Amino acid sequence: MVNKLEVLVVDDSPNQQEAARRQFSTEEAREKYNLTIASDYLTAESIMMRNHFDCLLTDLHIPFGKNENGDSYPLNEEKARIPEPIGYALALTGLALGVGAIAIVSMENHHSGAGAATYERLGFIKPKDGGFGKITDNLYIGRKNEYPSHPRDKDWLGILQFILSDKQLGGQNGK
Repeated sequence: MVNKLEVLVVDDSPNQQEAARRQFSTEEAREKYNLTIASDYLTAESIMMRNHFDCLLTDLHIPFGKNENGDSYPLNEEKARIPEPIGYALALTGLALGVGAIAIVSMENHHSGAGAATYERLGFIKPKDGGFGKITDNLYIGRKNEYPSHPRDKDWLGILQFILSDKQLGGQNGK
């Protein structure tokens, strides 16, 4: 029996969550991956603290959310529901918890605000055509990663396959 990779996808959009479920529901994907989905920072953090994940794929803009007790401390409940560019913080949390490969993904560009603009400031992604870039051996960022048959969906599975290919090639894909 082959060990499946444990994959956590974090996105607050029900459409993107459904896209991840659809992309990971093929027979081939089900044989290789176990998919878990979270919709906010605190839920994802809690899941990662209780379980090992090989890969974390997170949207850049996610809400802070609530913990298992329904508490959003230190934010009030209203602020905790607003998506903010805290996918970076979740990525750092994943690194600290030993997640082997992490990608921050956004469909936004530099006109969307400071969070998305930092992608281009890092210099790994061309602003006009999007793309995917590698920051470290374990951390990747991407923009405009659209699933071919559903152009409004993030290509969660394609992103994961890019990361796995890069790791097998000794990191030659991204830089």
